[in-house]
Amino acid sequence: MTLLELLEDWLRDTVATGLTLLSLLGVVGVALAADEPAWTVLGAVAGVGAATAVLVPLARHWSLASTWLTMLTVAVFDVAVILVLFAR
Repeated sequence: MTLLELLEDWLRDTVATGLTLLSLLGVVGVALAADEPAWTVLGAVAGVGAATAVLVPLARHWSLASTWLTMLTVAVFDVAVILVLFAR
C-alpha cells in the first residue's frame, strides 16, 4: 500500500465514520427524547437511513469521493434534523 492509500483508509475509518456515527447517535437520541410520536418516527427514519448510507459505501468499497460525499451528506442531514427537533 502506498502512503496515500493508508491515509485514505485512515480518513475514512476514523474521521468520516466517526463524524457520521456521532451525528447518527445524536439524531436518534434527540428523536427518542421528543414529546411527539411524529418527531420520534422522523428521527428513527433518519437514523436508519443514516446507518444504511454509512454502511453501504464502506461495505462495497466505493471511491473515496463517493464515500466522503455520502458520509458528509448524511452528517449534514442528521445535524439538520437535530436542529429542527431542538427548535420545535
